[in-house]
Amino acid sequence: MPIFRKRLDVVEEQFEACQLTSETAADLETWTEGQLVELIGDAGPNNKYISLYIPTPEGTVRVNQGDYIIQGQPGVFHKIQGEAFEGSYESVPEPEPILPVVDLPPTTESTSNGS
Repeated sequence: MPIFRKRLDVVEEQFEACQLTSETAADLETWTEGQLVELIGDAGPNNKYISLYIPTPEGTVRVNQGDYIIQGQPGVFHKIQGEAFEGSYESVPEPEPILPVVDLPPTTESTSNGS
């Protein structure tokens, strides 16, 4: 999952987060051990939307499409409404990969005795 941090936060706290969409629903259901529900709106069967019920410290919470799920500590999830999340948090760039140190063979200058 991507890593985010709160904007203008004095104490920088980082956590994993993901927005509930039709594309992320199955992965989020597995990640949170939640229960995915497909609902049909008033406009009929073509007006479907999804919700995900997740365990939180406050009890089971309904997450709607567009809301974000965050995990600060392993296994502890919280819901944040989409607009509130997008106004308060920013993505943390992934760190540059650390390249391994490679021992280079000695050059001809360093192996010659100066003769």
